[in-house]
Amino acid sequence: MLLVLAACKKSTDYSKPGVSLPAVTNVTLQKTGAKNVTLGWTVPQGMPAEIEQPLSANIQVTEVISPTRTIVINEFTVAASPSTFSYELPNATKTYRFIVKLFGRTRNKDVNYASSIYSLGQTVQYTP
Repeated sequence: MLLVLAACKKSTDYSKPGVSLPAVTNVTLQKTGAKNVTLGWTVPQGMPAEIEQPLSANIQVTEVISPTRTIVINEFTVAASPSTFSYELPNATKTYRFIVKLFGRTRNKDVNYASSIYSLGQTVQYTP
């Protein structure tokens, strides 16, 4: 009989070392037409010097299928540190969530890590 024992160490540190981006704040959604919405947000001041400027905004659009299920409809990356984004809804009778993140690149490149950095996302929901 062969008995094999193994042990694993669970790590709670999931982020890479180095600089991080703060999340956008004050995310708003305004209906501007029958099928149009405009998102707005505030880009935090005092970005780390290690991040190349200008930043971009990453916006992910998901359709809410049920309280625990969504489908990604589209994703956009908008350059030049924007603070608004206009979007035409595919179907104004459905519920959508918009996730807004900052996206940037580090000045100092490390071959062991990607130079692309995303902030945590902030979510706002469109409900008909």
